[in-house]
Amino acid sequence: MNEPEKNEGVTFSFDSSAEDFYEAACAVDRKNRSETRRNLESAALVIVFFMYLPPQSLLHWAMLALCVAIGLLLWKYPDYTNRKFAERKAAASPRFEMTVTDEKLEFHDGQSRETIRFEEGGAVYHYRGVLAVNWDKNRLVAIPLSRLDEETAGKLTALLKSGLGERYETVSDKRNAGGLFFRKKS
Repeated sequence: MNEPEKNEGVTFSFDSSAEDFYEAACAVDRKNRSETRRNLESAALVIVFFMYLPPQSLLHWAMLALCVAIGLLLWKYPDYTNRKFAERKAAASPRFEMTVTDEKLEFHDGQSRETIRFEEGGAVYHYRGVLAVNWDKNRLVAIPLSRLDEETAGKLTALLKSGLGERYETVSDKRNAGGLFFRKKS
């Protein structure tokens, strides 16, 4: 009786950067469809904006200014928070050491040691050359594939795909890859 051979793990280390964490945060935003939600909120804001046109009183001018301010916040604040998160995360954890097997991912970031068991949850999103490892509610680690050698990157993605199954996804970079007004062409 031959048991199926288990993939051996892969151990590697890398220096983190704010750009990698920013791309990882953007990948999670794309998976959570925050852009679609933002589009719907913007549509509602545009309707309110046009309700006060043409401005006839000081209240109308105030409402128009408020709509513009909320619109700017709606479109600029998520990017600002992603960038600040990335800067804090990269500054707090400049070096990562990881071990990935087909059952779990372990990493040490200089401050803490975490173990993510694949059967307990978590997901990995491949986006713009970065693997965004997302678990619990808002826990996120970025693995830059460009800074790993080809053999390590290949083993890593194979282990993650086998361990996570459908929870390993490649996130599209296209603006109209789906959503409210654009549909994927099959």
